[in-house]
Amino acid sequence: MNIQHEIKDGNLAIITLKLDKAEVETRYQKEIKDVAKKSNMPGFRPGFAPKSIIEQKYGAAVRYDALNNMVNDGLSDYIVTQKFMYYGMPMSVTDAEQKPSGETLDFTFELGLRPELTLNINASNTFNKFKVSVDEKEIDNELELIQRRHGALGDADAVESTDMMNGDFVESNDDGSAFEGGVNTTEKSILFSSIKDEAEKAKFLGKKVGDVVLFDIFKTFNNDATEISQIFGIAKEAANDLNHTFSFTIKKIQRLIPAELNDDLLSKYNNEEREVKTVDDLRGVIRKEIEEYYASQAEGMMEDDIIKGLVKSHQIKLPDAFLLRWIKQQNKEKSEHEIEHDYLHEKEFLKWSIIRDMVFEEQNFDLTAEEVENQYQILLANYMHRYGYDPRNEGIRSEFENKYFKREDQQESMINMIRTSKSLGYIKSLITVNEVPIDSKAFDGEKLERSKHEHDHGDDLDHEHSHA
Repeated sequence: MNIQHEIKDGNLAIITLKLDKAEVETRYQKEIKDVAKKSNMPGFRPGFAPKSIIEQKYGAAVRYDALNNMVNDGLSDYIVTQKFMYYGMPMSVTDAEQKPSGETLDFTFELGLRPELTLNINASNTFNKFKVSVDEKEIDNELELIQRRHGALGDADAVESTDMMNGDFVESNDDGSAFEGGVNTTEKSILFSSIKDEAEKAKFLGKKVGDVVLFDIFKTFNNDATEISQIFGIAKEAANDLNHTFSFTIKKIQRLIPAELNDDLLSKYNNEEREVKTVDDLRGVIRKEIEEYYASQAEGMMEDDIIKGLVKSHQIKLPDAFLLRWIKQQNKEKSEHEIEHDYLHEKEFLKWSIIRDMVFEEQNFDLTAEEVENQYQILLANYMHRYGYDPRNEGIRSEFENKYFKREDQQESMINMIRTSKSLGYIKSLITVNEVPIDSKAFDGEKLERSKHEHDHGDDLDHEHSHA
C-alpha cells in the first residue's frame, strides 16, 4: 500500500492511495478462510464446506469487505500519522466506473483541513463595551414588583386593569337573553390584563359585583379555542361552534394588594451575605443586581463584537466546496437550498472556532474533568431556573439530566463553552476596550436593534457561551 497527499489552497488534502492487487488477494484469501471455518452449510460438517462453494456464496461480499477495510484502515492510519486538523470525513473522488490499471488499484480522497493561520490580535484591535447607568425609576419599578410578588389577593369594589373577575358564564343571544341549549358554567375567572381587545376591555372596566357584562367570548380570550373549551369542559371542536355573545355575571372582584415595605418584607432579603434592614438597603441590593445584569449583557455584546471583528479581520478561507459536499451527503433529506442557507451562517462559527482553538492551543490551556463538571452543574441549574424549578429538587433534577444533559452533543457543547471562555479571556487581555457610557433605555434599544439585525440577516455567531 502506498499513500501520499498534496495540499490544495491551504485547506484541502488530496490523498491518493494505491493498493497492489496481490495485497488485496492475500487479505481476501485470509478472510474467506475465516468465513469457511465458521460456515455451517447443509450436507457438510461445520467448517468443512468446499472452498468453491463458500466462494460461490460469499466470495463477492468478502472480497468487497476486504478491499473496503484495507482502504479505510490505511486511510485512517495515514490521517492520524499526518496529524491533520480536519473537518468531516474523507470523501472519495475516485470514478466508480474506472478500471484498475496494471497491478494496482488507485483511490483518491479529499479531506477538508483547518486552514493555516497566523493570529494577529493586539492592542490595535479596539472594541467598545457599554457601561450602563441605572436610574432611580428602574429601582422604583423593581421595588413595586417585589411588593406585588409578596402581596395578597383582596376584594375590590370595581374592576381595574390589574384585577381578576370571578363569576358565571352564560351563552347568550345578541339581546342578552340565554341561548336555548347553550352552555353555561359558574365560578370561573377572567384576568383583566389577559384581554387584548380594547373594546372588550372597556366592557368590563369599572363594573361592580352583581353587574352583568355582555361580551364577545372569542375576542375576550384572544380566539383561543383551547382555553374556551377548558372553561366549559367541552371539546375544542365544540368550542369553535359556540356563539360569540356571552353574558358574565360578576360575583367577585379580586385585586393584588402589594405588601407593605415593613420589617417582615425586608427580612426576606436579609441574609449572611447582605444586610437588609432598611428600604434604602433593599434599594441598594436591587441596584447592585440590575447593574450586574446589565454588566453581563454588555460583556456578552462586546464578546459578540470581538468574535465577529476577529473573524472579519483574519479573512479565513474554508474548504467550502468540500464541506458543502460532505454536509449534503450527511443530510440527504434536506434540499440543496436548505443546506447552502444553513452553511452560509455555520461557516462563520467555524471560522471563529479556528481562532478560538488556536488561542487555546498556543497558550497551552488545559481542560479538566472538574471544569466540565462545574460547567455542567451551572448549565443544569440555569436551565431548571428558566423553567421555574428548584435545582435542589433531586427528582426534577434527575429528569432534566436524563432528558437534556446526558447527550453527547451537550457534553461537546460544555467543552466548547470552556474553551471559548478561556480563549476570550486571554484575547480580552490583548485588545483595547473603550468604555462607553449609556443609559438603560438606550442600551435596551441597542440590544433590540442587534436582535432585529441578527434575525433579518442570520449573522448570529452562536459561540457557545452564555450570560446569566
